[in-house]
Amino acid sequence: MYSDKVAAIHQPNFVPWIGYFHKILKSDIFIFLDHVEYSRRSFTNRNRIKGPKGATWLTVPVSVKGKPRIMDVKINGAEWKRKHLSTFKAFYGKAEHFEEIYEHLEKIYEKEWIYLADFNKALIREIAGILNITTSFVDSHTLEPQGKKMDMIIELCKKVGATVYFSGKGAMKYQDPKVFEENGIKLVYQEFEHPVYPQRFGEFIPNLSILDMLFNVGIENTREILKNL
Repeated sequence: MYSDKVAAIHQPNFVPWIGYFHKILKSDIFIFLDHVEYSRRSFTNRNRIKGPKGATWLTVPVSVKGKPRIMDVKINGAEWKRKHLSTFKAFYGKAEHFEEIYEHLEKIYEKEWIYLADFNKALIREIAGILNITTSFVDSHTLEPQGKKMDMIIELCKKVGATVYFSGKGAMKYQDPKVFEENGIKLVYQEFEHPVYPQRFGEFIPNLSILDMLFNVGIENTREILKNL
């Protein structure tokens, strides 16, 4: 995409949507923003998949007290794993590519997980791997950033040697391209048009977990769709 070193940064969300993986694909290094405060009712512990009644939330239960960092949030209980896997079977068991995707999910779900962020990162890396995405991953807490918001982003980019920051458009309201430029970093915003692909259960619903696309069109087709966005 660029001759420079491109970095993107995002919280380690639960089986994110296709736009999240588009951002990973277009970057040389992807930073999991795991040292910031956990946000309740966000996509960090839940996402939507599609069933017979439309979009349905799939949630990882967590135990949260006070204002913990994302990396410190613990998963609550173990019954959710069985429920998730049975939901995948119920919603996507008859999808054309169910078997090839389910085995990758089952491999991650079968492991013992204490922290939500670790589970999410494992799923993201697994999905990136099957899509042949070669982007490097790093956890923000290992870089020990001190700043906040835009200053933090610039600091993280510098610490990984990035010369381009690939940002989602949602951050435009608080980011100043001139400040990035003064720090030797080019600010580039993600241009993303959501693809329409075959789905089960009626009319197309956008912005679901990437799992919906994977189950419905498979690894190879998802890879091609991502490359062409």
